[in-house]
Amino acid sequence: LSLSGHDPLLIAPDHKIPNRGETLSPESLPILEKLDWSHLLDDKTALAGEDRFSVWGDPALRRSPSVEPPGHHIDRAALETEMAYTLSGVEHLFAKATGIEHRPDGVAIKLDDGQTIEAPALIDCTGRTAITSGNRRRTGNLVCAWQVFDLPGDAETLAATLIEAVETGWWYASPMPGNRLMAGLFTDSDLLPHDISRDGAIWAQLLAGTDATHKRLESLGLPGKPIPPPQIAPATTIVSENLLQARILRAGDAAAALTA
Repeated sequence: LSLSGHDPLLIAPDHKIPNRGETLSPESLPILEKLDWSHLLDDKTALAGEDRFSVWGDPALRRSPSVEPPGHHIDRAALETEMAYTLSGVEHLFAKATGIEHRPDGVAIKLDDGQTIEAPALIDCTGRTAITSGNRRRTGNLVCAWQVFDLPGDAETLAATLIEAVETGWWYASPMPGNRLMAGLFTDSDLLPHDISRDGAIWAQLLAGTDATHKRLESLGLPGKPIPPPQIAPATTIVSENLLQARILRAGDAAAALTA
């Protein structure tokens, strides 16, 4: 918007973003180059992916065929912080948008500090929660019970994603920048064991029941001590039927949050 001559106002709270082992598609690289952000994919923010492996129904480890590079494993909080530093001339209002109201000449944005901001148009990037509904369609109740581990200093691991199917869903393990690794169980919320969000031993017991995932963590010296309770994050697919509605454009997970 700035490069096109507009004066955007960025409304976003100043809080830490959880790092859940996210990946950045190689299709995004031309966009980063256009915005002169390619150099931000450095050792602190990104780790170039090397491969994908999966286990489906038996102990065989399968290498996933791919016609494109695996992309990057990113530290989303670090990457977005670096992006924000480059936004010279863009006004940033550190507040949370709590609601919107359509106006004949634009929209009114209500903030958690009591303010109301009027603007000619709004791009909703508030993620899965999406302050603008847009007839959103939700499929299922998928969640992820996840942990991020700091790897031992001498640990060597392939920058590859591992997916392992289990009876209730699947395990996902992926390296992260900063010598870390994320592991998470994807399953329906009603299939999660009782008290797993308060007892890390339950999560560890489920992990021990896997084959390849447990072996991968064990080979890296993880987990070698009591595990804290996992974080629980929504992971269901959500699609908005209206990406554009009057003066509102939905983008990112506010438009479509997909889980494969």
